[in-house]
Amino acid sequence: MKNGIEQLHVVYPKFKNGEAVVRNVKVQQNFDYVDEIYETMIDAILNKKLKKAIKELKDLTPPPMNKMLDQQPRTEAIKKKKRRESMPIVDVPPTNPVPAVAVSNPGDSTRSKPKCKACKRPMKGHKKFKDCPKNQNK
Repeated sequence: MKNGIEQLHVVYPKFKNGEAVVRNVKVQQNFDYVDEIYETMIDAILNKKLKKAIKELKDLTPPPMNKMLDQQPRTEAIKKKKRRESMPIVDVPPTNPVPAVAVSNPGDSTRSKPKCKACKRPMKGHKKFKDCPKNQNK
């Protein structure tokens, strides 16, 4: 409202079964703040406050990152690179010797060959044995 008190609107929708919904009342737009900003700007320009403020901000602003660092001269950087490249390459053995792992072949397994549960003979070529109970009904 004009006196600064906030105005609220209370609604009781049917789907809320009597529970209230409180909303702010929309206020007409006011652009008086633009005039205040304009007047402040004019005052700052006329009283030379703007130039002072600009100077203070420039003093507080740090220089760009590329100007802050002490750059290494180009010739020195090239000399360092050439010195690194001319260093001899030395093969340094590992401090802990790597244990050798035995690689097993898939055919060298210790697994026993599959056998028939009824006659205990190997399953390879099992069809030939007619005395096995599993082959009798065939």
